[in-house]
Amino acid sequence: MIKYQMDGYWKGYLFLSLVIGALWSGLCSSFVNADVVFTKMDEHIAFTIDEQLFTYPAYTQFLQLASQQKQGRNAAPNNMQGTGLLKGVIENHLLALSENGDEHDHSLALYADTFAEYRDLLLLLVAVKPAYKAGQVIVPLSKRYDLPKLLASFLKTESVARESAIANRIVSQEAFSEHQEVAAQGLIVGRYQLPGDALKSVFFWDVYRIQSVQNKAKVRRGDLASIAQGVEAVVDLKLLEENVKKDRKLTDVDLHTLWRFVWDKQNKQQYYLETGIVMDLHHDQPLLERFKSLVTKTEIQQYYQEHQSEFVQVGSVEARHITVANQIKADYVYDKLQSGMDFNEAVKRYSLTKDGGMLGFINKEDKSLSFVKKLALIQAANKISTPYRMLDGKSYEIILVDKKQPAPLPLSDKSVQNQIANTLAVKRAKSDLQHSYSNWFSKHDIVLNNRYFKEIDVQLSYR
Repeated sequence: MIKYQMDGYWKGYLFLSLVIGALWSGLCSSFVNADVVFTKMDEHIAFTIDEQLFTYPAYTQFLQLASQQKQGRNAAPNNMQGTGLLKGVIENHLLALSENGDEHDHSLALYADTFAEYRDLLLLLVAVKPAYKAGQVIVPLSKRYDLPKLLASFLKTESVARESAIANRIVSQEAFSEHQEVAAQGLIVGRYQLPGDALKSVFFWDVYRIQSVQNKAKVRRGDLASIAQGVEAVVDLKLLEENVKKDRKLTDVDLHTLWRFVWDKQNKQQYYLETGIVMDLHHDQPLLERFKSLVTKTEIQQYYQEHQSEFVQVGSVEARHITVANQIKADYVYDKLQSGMDFNEAVKRYSLTKDGGMLGFINKEDKSLSFVKKLALIQAANKISTPYRMLDGKSYEIILVDKKQPAPLPLSDKSVQNQIANTLAVKRAKSDLQHSYSNWFSKHDIVLNNRYFKEIDVQLSYR
């Protein structure tokens, strides 16, 4: 399956802070008008959503790790935490179901990210870090197996471009046609054998879909070193899964539940990025633009009036300064000031100017400000600046701002309008998601095993 480096063992704790945190952040939201059924089921089942099975052993392991992450290694989960986690995994799965077949296809990227986090989760569940033994190593392919030639036979961009033209759509040059994907699923790139098991194969598609965005291009172009690393990652995960099943007495179905928890969390995180619910300047947020288009000028004006104190800039400052001839002297004076020398005393002893060290009142609107005064406008108040080299290179300045006077940013400022529009769009996105949850709970069949959840029946009453 997935991208796995054994030396990342302890990175699992960072993973939990991300996975559990992302889950718990949504876990405390309320379910409205939801039809949730409580009934007695097999003891191995925690709950089902549209007959999709989520096992109780996997759920309890996940809950235990979440409690340990939030409260310490020996912490035991309480009922409130159990309710929060239950809400979170159900909400995440409902969101994933709604995104299935959506125009936003993140399946390959989601798979790679889920692989990495799922691996880190399993590393937290094993008693001892797994290691290969004799007979567990990857069986090399025969030299007669001409992998480069086989790759070249189907890794061609012409067919992808031709199919794209027929479908009147633009695709990445690294994309696969349907024919290529089928071929990739059947092309063997490695073999392995775990103790007591038969010899098994690793396929090109297994390796490709676990790669990061950067490495996908290398594998897509048939880079043999990258493919070999991918084969090792797939086999590493298989070995790790066997260890977890043995140590925690889990089954393949339990592992699938854990995988589902992480997959749904990744899907939710992607949705948050696209809608702007989680602001991240390094990601495109196409869905946020949809919500921004719904924000009216009246709403922007009203928000500005109610939050005008949030939109301010530096209007004016009162400041002092010390002028010296070179960097050595500037550093010397700066060290003296940091050691407690009074600023006015330093002005008397070291400054070359005849103004007594006073820059005086500086207004941002003044169009004839010197470079020193412009620097004063961007300094924090009551904090001695590090030495600045002047533009002519003939002197250095140390600045101390005594007072700062804020000035309001007008609503006509485009940055103000954009900030308000973003804020209101995120608010709309959150409201839209909560409304969607209400619809999803009515649309999907959610059944909880009352062997375990009957005590929280009141807390999960959504009518």
